[in-house]
Amino acid sequence: MKKNILALVLPLVFCSTTAYSQDAVTLCGSHIAKAMLNDQSMREQLQGFLNSAYEVHPDLVFYNIAYFNLLALDSTGTHRWGLRELRAQINGMRSRYLYRRSLWAKRQIERMNAMQADDEVKSIAVEILDPIVVNPTVDPDTPDTLGTAGSNRKDYFSVFLLAEQPLMPFDSLVDYRQMRKTEETRIVDSAANLFGNNDAFASASTSAVLSLILRHWYLFGDVGSADEQLQHSTLACNMLLALANRDFSTAYQSRFSLSVGFIPFNTSLNATPLLPIAGYNISVHGATLYPDKQFSLSFGYKYHTKTLLKPLSYINIQCALSSNPGIFPSHNSPGYERHYTTPAGVVNDETLTFSRSIASPISISTMLKVSTPVFFFSKSIPLEVGIQSGFNQLTYNYDYSYHFQNYFVYGTLSFGVDKQSDQTAVKKYKFHNFIILPTVDIFVPVSAQYSADFCTSIGMVSLMVKRDL
Repeated sequence: MKKNILALVLPLVFCSTTAYSQDAVTLCGSHIAKAMLNDQSMREQLQGFLNSAYEVHPDLVFYNIAYFNLLALDSTGTHRWGLRELRAQINGMRSRYLYRRSLWAKRQIERMNAMQADDEVKSIAVEILDPIVVNPTVDPDTPDTLGTAGSNRKDYFSVFLLAEQPLMPFDSLVDYRQMRKTEETRIVDSAANLFGNNDAFASASTSAVLSLILRHWYLFGDVGSADEQLQHSTLACNMLLALANRDFSTAYQSRFSLSVGFIPFNTSLNATPLLPIAGYNISVHGATLYPDKQFSLSFGYKYHTKTLLKPLSYINIQCALSSNPGIFPSHNSPGYERHYTTPAGVVNDETLTFSRSIASPISISTMLKVSTPVFFFSKSIPLEVGIQSGFNQLTYNYDYSYHFQNYFVYGTLSFGVDKQSDQTAVKKYKFHNFIILPTVDIFVPVSAQYSADFCTSIGMVSLMVKRDL
């Protein structure tokens, strides 16, 4: 069960770290040395450092910018030892924040486990926080030598980072600490308002909700008075549980769907006609045709067997009608040749040459498919296996022209017999069969309501676009 939950949850945690409208370099560009920004390699390195720092705590962005600006100015390496010491102190601060975040996550997990909620829902919410639970690499009680350095300017950076707005000019007379508290209060209030509005929370993207909580983890139970910490921590727990229930509960999944698509390949019916040759007691095999290149329309219904999305949590039933109304003609040029020797030693040499043959197939297929998920690449990308049964019918006119010759050869003598000029014939054929085949489907979301369905079976491939109703 844990591995299945991880397969569903880990993509969400990853998305939560990439869902922001602007990166730290864009927001803080006016305070970064131009030498760093103009060098593409250095800019990419800086962007990685700052975005990674912001994922842990906004204060780290200020110190990392200070470090890289000093690095850009120290072209001769005069201050390399001081820079190394500063880097070590920043790394130590980062480790302490990581440990504080880990302790926060553990407290959240304990609080969620104690709440009244479905055990499987709690397991999913817990798995969201598990990746940020780490062991400390430094003593968390070690004094923070950078904690008070440039406090007002550090708060100045944090104000605009929290607001996700480019930095305005710094004013030393402004108390940015108070502005920071105001911005932090706004973030917590926005989370409470989002959670309190059922429609807004239902429509909010998973990555946006996780971003709000995980990026600002310290605001949800790590700072403020004891009452505020409890209140904000409980809010975060409730939001994570509600998110897990919303995204993974089958109650929120659409039951009905409508799909349209194309079947480029279908060899489940092998249609090989016998073409009679007028006036002669022979028939030859024409080209084999299949009921492929079909347009398809299907209606689906999901019967949920479990409360949460996981393997075997629903049965997907689809009824499909597919057809190729003769708009994809098949051009073929089969031929025939036969040699045999009679008991009297006479060699009979027959040659049949087709100069033209055209088949215009009209196919109709009706299918009933039943499948169930066996694996989830993410919560919205299931792999389903099942079985489909149905009826194939292929009707077409075979229009062919031929030239037939028959020679008797005896010794060195050759006699042309029944020499015949070109002849044209048209014959109508109808083939049908009943099939039962295993299937494998992968559904990939395109938008909130639409997804692409890639289905393969023995001798059959289909590409569908599904709309949830």
